[in-house]
Amino acid sequence: MKITGIKTWLVEGVKYNWTLLKVYTDSDLTGIGEATNWPGSPMVLAACEHVAGLLVGEDPTRLDYIWTKLYRDMHWLGQAGPLMSAISGVDIALWDIAGKRAGMPVYEMLGGAYRKEIELYANYWFLEGDGSAESYARQAQAMSRQGFAACKFDTFAHVNYRYGSDLAANLSLSSRQKQTALDRLTAVQEALGPEFPIAVETHAMLNGPTAVEMAERIAARGIN
Repeated sequence: MKITGIKTWLVEGVKYNWTLLKVYTDSDLTGIGEATNWPGSPMVLAACEHVAGLLVGEDPTRLDYIWTKLYRDMHWLGQAGPLMSAISGVDIALWDIAGKRAGMPVYEMLGGAYRKEIELYANYWFLEGDGSAESYARQAQAMSRQGFAACKFDTFAHVNYRYGSDLAANLSLSSRQKQTALDRLTAVQEALGPEFPIAVETHAMLNGPTAVEMAERIAARGIN
């Protein structure tokens, strides 16, 4: 069995696009993989398209060989970023083919099921509104009505997660910014109830002392 081609495409999402690929073979077997990463979906897509050209004619059953080939052939580009996303997408697709070829789910090939249920949390539910505590609370209630039992959000920002002039050079927060973050978080917890789990995201935009201070102040607020 040989790889005859790989198709790649982007699927529009809420905050970023999903990067998917499909591996075709000279048999009736195909495999689908996901290489999504953010930011930079177009770069991930371009990486997938590039590595696809290196795999035509290869045996898709040689999973370890193909993973190592792509990693070694591209190692000078670094050990992270779009390249690793593309390799991951290809690897997932090849495992999909392996599972179909063996006539069993991939999870059985990897050792069997561990969990029968997975608890989901909501993310990116807070992108509308003006960034006020009241706006966050309204969106949190709408999210909860969809059935989610936990959520995550960045209480320190609104919709901008990139480094910019609104951030201090040392990644600290002003007194006003700290209070705004606490007010948002408190409003969301009150809107959802005291037992609703909330994960706090920082997107690596706080320095160590500020992160510790805010963690202590958040805990003092009784955030679950």
